Amino acid sequence: ICTNVERGLGGCAFHPNFGKNGNRYIYLYWTLDKYGDCDTSGSPTRGPVNRLARFVLGRGLKVDMDTEEVFFDTPIMPYGSHNSGQLRFGADGHLYVSVGDGGGGISTTNDDGVLYPQALDMLLGKILRLTADGDVPDDNPYMEEKSERCKSGWTSNANIKCQEIYSYGLRNPFRFAMNP
Repeated sequence: ICTNVERGLGGCAFHPNFGKNGNRYIYLYWTLDKYGDCDTSGSPTRGPVNRLARFVLGRGLKVDMDTEEVFFDTPIMPYGSHNSGQLRFGADGHLYVSVGDGGGGISTTNDDGVLYPQALDMLLGKILRLTADGDVPDDNPYMEEKSERCKSGWTSNANIKCQEIYSYGLRNPFRFAMNP
């Protein structure tokens, strides 16, 4: 885990059926030192990623690391800030996740020159919506022919949209509210 700048555990949530006789699922969003590099230089090829995964909270109130189910990794987070990571279940039973733009501001664009928050081919600068099992709800806005899952943070090309996207154009949505 990278803990420098604004990195570390960004958020956690418990499944709505977590309770005494429930499934004991816990969802964690954190900065993963996936490549052995917690760099903050701004290089798009250096630095960690943020990961969303589901675990089972085992005996002794310890996360059972062997139960990890990875839902997605973001692209490399090159600057150390704007990680976001709030997790919350909505009244629809789906998991909402805030993902920051990585801190690059106006200098951080995809291959087509689109700023990360506006680029629909990547997960940065968005609020994502997933099922409790990590799938994409059928009624998400970008469940169309030219879309795909973005488990690695990107699509296969800039003309294909990430299906997980629920809201975009957000620089650092570190907190959000739900309409009760």
